[in-house]
Amino acid sequence: MTSIVDVPWRRSLSAARTAKSMLRAQPFSIGTAAAVLVLGLLQHSLFGTPVDLLRQTATGFEPVAEQGQWWTLVTWMLFAPDPATLAVAVATIVLLLGAAERLLGTWRTALAYVVTGIAGAVAGISLQQLGSGSGEFWTRSTVESIGLNPLAPVAGALMAASGSASALWRRRIRVLTLMLALVLLLYSGQPTDLYLLLSAVGGLVLGVAL
Repeated sequence: MTSIVDVPWRRSLSAARTAKSMLRAQPFSIGTAAAVLVLGLLQHSLFGTPVDLLRQTATGFEPVAEQGQWWTLVTWMLFAPDPATLAVAVATIVLLLGAAERLLGTWRTALAYVVTGIAGAVAGISLQQLGSGSGEFWTRSTVESIGLNPLAPVAGALMAASGSASALWRRRIRVLTLMLALVLLLYSGQPTDLYLLLSAVGGLVLGVAL
């Protein structure tokens, strides 16, 4: 006969087993989510005001091309600009990057995450440089814009992993990811939205090699 005390204990044990199973199946995504969460919680202590955070970690044309802050090509995908984005990012990393990791494996997912996140920003900044040099309106108006987006490398890794999914899920992942990235770019028009779209496209290309 099961006592009332046994039920919470068994639920806790079941939850612990589930967490252990997830950690074994997707260690990179769990570790990345934990790192992004910790950095988000400590960012006030590390950088002070939100303005200082952006100046030291956000990427864009001006920080990279004019000020030589190359480290922002990495930090832009590790920090969130606000608590709401942080919460969404952590959940997305656990769920979607975790799904990519189960399809690709840990090391290939880590490679796709890093490569697409950096490549998306580099490609976007390069397009901004070309556009501003030719006088294109959007790029001229955004050369001073900087931003953070921890979702960009997740999109890239997920697109890279789509090649390992079944035919039906491959189409769903690719269509939905590219559609959402394009909608964000058209709605917001920020450079980091362009970097996210390019990270997703880069993941699609990288997936062929992986």
